[in-house]
Amino acid sequence: MDGFKQRIVGALIIVSLAVIFVPMLFDEPHQERERQTLEIPPEPDVPDVTVEEPTEPEVTETVQGSVPAPNQTGDGDDSEDADLPMADDGSTGGNESEPSPDEQPDTSVLEGAYLVQLGSFGSADNAKQLRDRAREAGMDAYIESFERDGETLTRVFAGPFIERSAAEDAKAELDQSFGLDTLVITGGE
Repeated sequence: MDGFKQRIVGALIIVSLAVIFVPMLFDEPHQERERQTLEIPPEPDVPDVTVEEPTEPEVTETVQGSVPAPNQTGDGDDSEDADLPMADDGSTGGNESEPSPDEQPDTSVLEGAYLVQLGSFGSADNAKQLRDRAREAGMDAYIESFERDGETLTRVFAGPFIERSAAEDAKAELDQSFGLDTLVITGGE
């Protein structure tokens, strides 16, 4: 029995040592974490800024000054074109920023915007007819003349659109309405 007691005492000592030392092996060393404090600077003093609204008489004078210009050219077709969109769009009240029929928008303003190119024509009359049809359909349309190989061509555009998705929607509507295969391009091209 003496051997049996020694085995039990040995087992108890081993279990006691295991209870003491095993947690030390698996326990991570305890280090105190240093706290970092972030200081947020105080909000800077911002002076109050008042923005003056543009005066309407200047805008009205500009629009009134640009409307008679097509009538003064003496071309009967241009004056009819100028009167028709004004009568149709006058009820919407948003026609002030639309260019006159033969006026080309500033292409630097169109950079980054999306346009739908309806077509390119050798005849300016055909381009004007398509532009007028697009305007009657509720689109902002304009024409732009350019020269290629000594020949003057006229392109018809609808837009500008801020987002490509809006230009794609207009393209689909124009393709279906007029049976065209239009292109979506970025302005300033």
